[in-house]
Amino acid sequence: MEMIPLLVQTISELNSRLSTLEGSKRERITTKSPISADVATECIPMAKLHQNTPNPFTERTTIRFSLPGDVRNAYIYIFDIQGKMLRQLSIDPSMQSVSVNGYELQAGIYLYSLVVNGQEIDTKRMILSK
Repeated sequence: MEMIPLLVQTISELNSRLSTLEGSKRERITTKSPISADVATECIPMAKLHQNTPNPFTERTTIRFSLPGDVRNAYIYIFDIQGKMLRQLSIDPSMQSVSVNGYELQAGIYLYSLVVNGQEIDTKRMILSK
């Protein structure tokens, strides 16, 4: 019960930070060169990041995604609440998911992003409780 106010405050801060990041993401997309924009346009509709399940999790969670077959490189990045990158998981089109073990991280709120060919596709939140 003591954690609820802290979690609510943290989620509020995350929402604010995510809004700021989404605004800067829109600016980057509109200012890309025509060649970069074409590559991003090809990948974005076909690549998808799903919400991790279960969420919140204790022992293990699964992050599902789908990638087009012509991907040159793709990663799942996991960040802490301060934005520090904690994990970089290399993925490829033959994969459909990756697992994250709860014992590898401390209890808290994390962000994870799908990046395909250098283009951020989506970012989602996950909660690890112990």
